[in-house]
Amino acid sequence: MGIPLGGGNFTRGAAIPLDDSFVAADITARDAINAGIRYEGMLVYVVADGAMYQLQGGITNGDWAAAGGGGGGSVPVVDLATGDGVLTAFTLSQDPGTEENVAVYLDGVRQSTAEYSIVTTTLTFSVAPYNGATLMFVTGGVTVVNVPANGSVTTAKIATNAVTYAKLAARSGFNNPAGIGEIAMSASSGSFFYQNTTEADVTNLSVTLTTKGGPVELMLMDDGSLSNASITITCSAAGFPNGWVNFYRDTTQLTHSQIGDTVAGTYPTQTKYPTSSFKYIDAPAAGTYTYKVTTFTGSTGTTGIAFSRCKLIAREL
Repeated sequence: MGIPLGGGNFTRGAAIPLDDSFVAADITARDAINAGIRYEGMLVYVVADGAMYQLQGGITNGDWAAAGGGGGGSVPVVDLATGDGVLTAFTLSQDPGTEENVAVYLDGVRQSTAEYSIVTTTLTFSVAPYNGATLMFVTGGVTVVNVPANGSVTTAKIATNAVTYAKLAARSGFNNPAGIGEIAMSASSGSFFYQNTTEADVTNLSVTLTTKGGPVELMLMDDGSLSNASITITCSAAGFPNGWVNFYRDTTQLTHSQIGDTVAGTYPTQTKYPTSSFKYIDAPAAGTYTYKVTTFTGSTGTTGIAFSRCKLIAREL
């Protein structure tokens, strides 16, 4: 923290920048500042105007100009306070964004950023300014500090490995419509058994997905219960030991996958297929769709098809 030299601005007897700030009550007081202590670049805060002025291009009264702050020439915001030897925290009139965006002066001596910290509009000194200390806080153009224009951040500006998985929004939705470009996963089929030649929906194997117009991958998978997930064809007597597993988008049939056997054999018979055998790539236009799985068998009364612990997944690629 700067060395206090009295309760106000100290007198400077030479035209050298021993200090770079001054406080004047009004324009008349500003213009009355002794020429011997002026220097080009000198800053003066005029209380009556609530504005900063700077000597630019010379040191005469005609050289005073409004001091531009950071962020495109906006006028700095100035806050004044007086120390009491106890108080360390002071409230600024606006959030500066960073410590570097505030010039802090104690009795005209600019303080190092190491002497204070800022959280939103609260500036806290590490050591309380002495009783009677004159404090001035000059905040620059905070409206644009470290705020890039929309669409201006390029790949080159992002550090390698800076975008982590934790910073990405979750992309999975379960048992409910998924957001654009997400993954939708159904509930488990449980132990679904069907024995009919009429097509029917498999319990729970249905999801809704909103797409941006990219390809959509459909697949069946284990429900995660650590039991064997499968699709099984059984035939108890002479008949047709086969069935069908179909994917639909809304009312449009996408696949017609036959499993089992279409020839006579030894009965009873049973054939299992892993759920991972059933996949399909759809190519819909952008929109919201409901995907589902249907099934039916080759014989009524003798052939059955069972879905054990399966889930349906739809994801836009």
